[in-house]
Amino acid sequence: NNANRTWAEKDVVSAWTAVPSEAKDVVYTVTVPEGTPAVYIAGNLNGWTFTAMTKVTDTEYTLTVKTDTPNGYKYACGANWAFEEVTAEGAPVADRNWAEKDVVAKWKDIPMEIQEVVYTVTVPEGTPAVYIAGNLNNWTFTAMNKVSDTEYTLTVKTNTPNGYKYACGDSWDYEEVTAEGTAVADRNWSEKDVVAKWKAVPGQQVEVVYTIVGDPLLLGSNWDLNDAANEMKEVNGLLTLVKENVSLNPGSYKYKVVGNHSWDIQHPGTGIDSLLVIAEVGIYTITFTYDKQVALNATAVKTGDAQVKYYVTGNGEEGNPWMAGKTWTGSDVELVDGTVTFKDVPAGTYAFKVTKGNWEWTAGYDQLDTECTTADVTRGTGNDDNNVIFTTYKTQDITITYVNEKICLQADTKAEVVVEYVTVRFAVVGWEKVYAYAWDETSTLSAQWPGDEITSTLNEGFYSYNLKKGANIIFNSGNGEGAVQTINLEGINADVCYVIGGVNDEGKYNATIDENCGKGELVDEDLYIIGDVKGTDYEWAANKGEKMTQIAPKVYTLTTTFGKGDGDAYFAFATTLGTDANDWATLNANRFGPKEDNTLVTLQSEIELVKIGENAFKIASGDYTVAVDLNTMRMIVSQIGVGVDNISATAQVRIDGNIVTATFDGKQTMRIFSTTGQLINTVVGNGSASAQLTAGMYIIMVGNEPFKAFVR
Repeated sequence: NNANRTWAEKDVVSAWTAVPSEAKDVVYTVTVPEGTPAVYIAGNLNGWTFTAMTKVTDTEYTLTVKTDTPNGYKYACGANWAFEEVTAEGAPVADRNWAEKDVVAKWKDIPMEIQEVVYTVTVPEGTPAVYIAGNLNNWTFTAMNKVSDTEYTLTVKTNTPNGYKYACGDSWDYEEVTAEGTAVADRNWSEKDVVAKWKAVPGQQVEVVYTIVGDPLLLGSNWDLNDAANEMKEVNGLLTLVKENVSLNPGSYKYKVVGNHSWDIQHPGTGIDSLLVIAEVGIYTITFTYDKQVALNATAVKTGDAQVKYYVTGNGEEGNPWMAGKTWTGSDVELVDGTVTFKDVPAGTYAFKVTKGNWEWTAGYDQLDTECTTADVTRGTGNDDNNVIFTTYKTQDITITYVNEKICLQADTKAEVVVEYVTVRFAVVGWEKVYAYAWDETSTLSAQWPGDEITSTLNEGFYSYNLKKGANIIFNSGNGEGAVQTINLEGINADVCYVIGGVNDEGKYNATIDENCGKGELVDEDLYIIGDVKGTDYEWAANKGEKMTQIAPKVYTLTTTFGKGDGDAYFAFATTLGTDANDWATLNANRFGPKEDNTLVTLQSEIELVKIGENAFKIASGDYTVAVDLNTMRMIVSQIGVGVDNISATAQVRIDGNIVTATFDGKQTMRIFSTTGQLINTVVGNGSASAQLTAGMYIIMVGNEPFKAFVR
């Protein structure tokens, strides 16, 4: 860049920093949150005024503008910065550069309906006039109406009643301040406001309070506009401040004077500081003088000896013990005898350097002693490349030591790995062994296939496995001949129980979630066999069905006779019968059968059921046991022993070790089912029947009478 010119008879321009581009049509399109009442755009394209956009849908707006400055703009949902866009977290949004489609995450506020708002304010005596400026009038000054010498009012139609200030003149030179002379935050509307004090009053001589601000080692506070201990007093016509017993290292220390606790009055001017240079370490008396015009001076008189002091400075913040809540002052905390400990510092990323109280000398990453440092540290970047940076993952004490020109950092920076587990239960019977094979996106979590062998929990018929949250699992019966497995059960994030279901096309068992783990209370839901069965007198009628016995939630069984004599019998299932023999609409709406009509039943095989209103199964006439599981929509049919009678007296079931024995009258069949209705074994006996089982829970059926059996 060239310096400002002085007059010459003829100037020459060698180049331009930029040349305006040709104006062209630019289309701005934006997606906004639901409930947005309107959208405005403001930026370089329109001199940062608010231009209403055209509504396309409730959440999309557009505007075409001819401009040569398409970049640098923002959106708002009202013609006021009170309604500008913000991030999803509510933080300000930087000026945008043009994009084909913008998205607004959130609005700072949404306009209310325009209404009359009355502003009333009590002001100090002697106030000549009162003005209000804020969102209500785009921060221009509007004169208020005088009610009395100390009360003013104004009625305004607005939809932005919040965000305003008062002044006693039409300039910010006369704005309101606190009783202590500090700035007043933007107000939110209240029924009656009170002004404590004016920054200045038009036409009145203003008494100015002067304060020295600057380096904290010099003044005891860090550039604090309101530190009463640093206010100057008039001595022999000269404003003076004396600071005694100030311990200083060699170096330059910055300071300046401000008036009325504000940067509006400062000397030297904005961006310029005065310097006090100290040549040797010692105890000093510092005298500041100011003539209210141009002469601001500081003199230092050494009054005693001192040792060089070292300090740490870093990225502290209010409320955090790190750096005592201070931020890069150059002298946040003194290293006493070369060390300082910060207690109970929360997890976070921290940075620091060692100084002598100012920025003329620093020690950092290059001076780190790796042998005594327990933290993993990194070097800063750019102008801060000698900062020491580290991250902690838990609340802890942090100690920094500077001895023999070496920095030692004592902090635990190892990330705490917290692994959460969930309990996965698996209800199955009839498997000699059960294994759990588990894995996640990074590795196998169990032993190699078939995984970890598990045993049933509490002898209640289900198996339990602790699984890393979010991981995957397969239950299986091992590697031997005839071994089986479930499908992949993936992404498990909570405690769950799976109940084994039917086999899929790949030969793997399905598994369904059952919060009762196969042992829930039976619900009062009936299932009937309809068609050519004994309980219907072998008659197809909409109101006739032979009721099955429920042995588990949605699992049913029944032993009955199908068909009369020779030939085939036809049957289906229904949960609700018709109101009369011809009420097929009700029955068919609650009917289950095969996909294809007249499907022939294959004994001892799982057969799929579907909810369908017309189709029926076909089976040779005879005596059969039918088990139905409406959880998995499967059916198994088995033929009962020849000459077996219906139960004539109540049977008894006893368990001796892993032997289950049923006693009964006459020749009967004992059928053993899993808790999900899968037929495991059939034993015919005269007076009794026995079977050896593995540990678990079973349903024992003698005739149509069910028993629960827990094998330990």
